[in-house]
Amino acid sequence: MTQSNAKVRTTVKIERRSQESLLKQEISDELCDDTSSLSDLSSDPECEEKDLITTAELEARVNHPFPLEFDPQFIHIDKQPLMDKMKVHSREITFKGSYKRLDIMCTCVVPSIGDSYFEDMNRYEWEMSENLLPCRGMATHINQFRSKRNAALNEIIGDESDQAVWFFIKPYYEKGTLANYRLSKRYQGTNIEPLYILQIAVSLLSALKDAHALGIGLVGISLDSLWLGLDGVVYFDDFKSCIYLQGDNEQLPWIDFDVLNCPDKEKKKIKEEGYRAETDVFQASLVILSLMQKCQSRSTTLVTMGQHKVDIMRDQIDPMYTIILPAIEPGLAFKGEERPTASAMLQCFESLRYRALA
Repeated sequence: MTQSNAKVRTTVKIERRSQESLLKQEISDELCDDTSSLSDLSSDPECEEKDLITTAELEARVNHPFPLEFDPQFIHIDKQPLMDKMKVHSREITFKGSYKRLDIMCTCVVPSIGDSYFEDMNRYEWEMSENLLPCRGMATHINQFRSKRNAALNEIIGDESDQAVWFFIKPYYEKGTLANYRLSKRYQGTNIEPLYILQIAVSLLSALKDAHALGIGLVGISLDSLWLGLDGVVYFDDFKSCIYLQGDNEQLPWIDFDVLNCPDKEKKKIKEEGYRAETDVFQASLVILSLMQKCQSRSTTLVTMGQHKVDIMRDQIDPMYTIILPAIEPGLAFKGEERPTASAMLQCFESLRYRALA
């Protein structure tokens, strides 16, 4: 009797599994059918009120990143600027503000006198910000707009020009740039925790890995272009310096390869053959290395670049970071082809962080 009941239960289980398999297959077939739209998945009149999104609507939403509708009347900007930078082709004045209940930063970009690249440069910056939106560690712009001058704006800027300016809106990072953070630690006479440096390295190399996967080089990687979030992640924001990683990439007039932190031989090669991902790796490695400098050190550089070799000035590095140095050294190889990819370096730093937390 017991044996018979067991057979019945087994038969019921098999039947249920068969029914579940058939149901899953039907759902899979329906979802994979190229001729059906998302709205076809529900033919029940009672379900029509759910307003399922159509493919066209989904594509429209994907092509218009957050926020879908940006209303300037909800922007409130502080009068005192956070920073005011004079660059070759423009002046950038950054203010803290808010959009509804979200803290934001608003950068007013003012053209330099007689600059003919200003409009193209700002459009390019917005384009690159949107292109890098899927990547980790990007301080992508929430919105941008071009504005005519008025009396209030001229008072803030400090001139009477009638040239239009651009505004870029992005999230607010309370800790400021990585340069500000390092400077504050040096004023305090304290080192940055090794584990924190590993976290910064992981987030920076994650951004590089994702950007390179999209075929984009960041180029302008520095302590000033990286913002530090409360989550310990660094966010890159110098989008106008970015460039497509192609053999025939054009020389953009607002990007000066001569100021890159890499060997002179490499700069010459970039001008002749185009920018390569390995130069991003070199500059990112320099940024990570700079966080390991001794507090009392007054040196402005931590590497010497010879004709055939790059040497780390180990006497300027705090001994507490000795274990991290071997992970950075490959990224500072003199020859670009001998450097690891951003992905390989990321894997190495993730392994170091994992062991530090174990």
